[in-house]
Amino acid sequence: MNQSINLFGLTPSQMQILFSLDYYMACLDAEKDAKLLDILNPFSADHKEKKVWAEKFKQNVTAFMKAESSERAYTMVLTDSPSLRSIILEEEKKSETAIWKYLILLECMVFSPYYPMSEEDSEKKTFKGLSMSDDSRKEALGNIAAWLGIEQGEMTQMMDAYENSVKKLTGYWNKVFIGIGAGVVAALLAVLTCGGSIAALFGAAGLHGAAAISSGLAALGGGAIAAGGMGVAGGMAVLIGGGVLLGSGAGASVSMLLASTNPSAVMNECAKMFVILKEIVLGMQHDTKRAQEILAGIIDKVASLKKEVSNLKAQQEADKTKIKNLEKSIKYLEKFLEIA
Repeated sequence: MNQSINLFGLTPSQMQILFSLDYYMACLDAEKDAKLLDILNPFSADHKEKKVWAEKFKQNVTAFMKAESSERAYTMVLTDSPSLRSIILEEEKKSETAIWKYLILLECMVFSPYYPMSEEDSEKKTFKGLSMSDDSRKEALGNIAAWLGIEQGEMTQMMDAYENSVKKLTGYWNKVFIGIGAGVVAALLAVLTCGGSIAALFGAAGLHGAAAISSGLAALGGGAIAAGGMGVAGGMAVLIGGGVLLGSGAGASVSMLLASTNPSAVMNECAKMFVILKEIVLGMQHDTKRAQEILAGIIDKVASLKKEVSNLKAQQEADKTKIKNLEKSIKYLEKFLEIA
């Protein structure tokens, strides 16, 4: 496999760390809400719903890890910070580079809990209106960066790079300055605020809001675990650092993914890849060769997508929605190559 694709993959133990940290973030948010609501509104059930979501997340991830690995050490999501730190230290000893730590931190930075974990959750709107508080996110990310051995300044630098790349990819400043559409600004804010990132990522055709979130993640994971797929956790595993754009974790289904989901998926993945390319591969690792491989991979992906568009247009009953999505995705990828 091309090294530029390998860059975006996580080993089972690293995936365990990522999911454990996501679980930690959700649990911390539920705990802080419980303390606050006990004082301000003792009758509120929000924090109880957050705890329910965290446990469902744990069950989903545990099932995914069991399906992916037969090793017992990889089957449980860790719940206490001392264990997390010891696993991280163990992983550091056997890893040749520190890139995996930055990939994990980046995914934690854009992690957005409380999306539906099942069709029943979507229908009943079980977790509607829930979001992670700014205080919880700030505290959690501060702790996570410390556990991973990443300085706060580096984390801030990564977030700034992510936000700036989103602005460039969407033509944010041009559209704001010439006064085009409040919807453009609203859409951007939904992506930049981590609480809206996954919702913005999966606006699948025919689905809206919360229902689109779990559907998109499950689709990426190949369907429900019960049906032989990898479920929501498997979908999350595909979207590491933007590597899905190079085929990492999704194989031959990349074109289908880009054709079937909202093009904002590509924009978000490009933004993550920009952080990896500029801040980590070039800025921290000083690996010019790897950076060139990544850019070459994106150029190849643009060429293959253009060919896919031509093939679709040649069909007698071409799917106009897929063509539109692919063409918009190509524009984001070409913009990425401009700013990279």
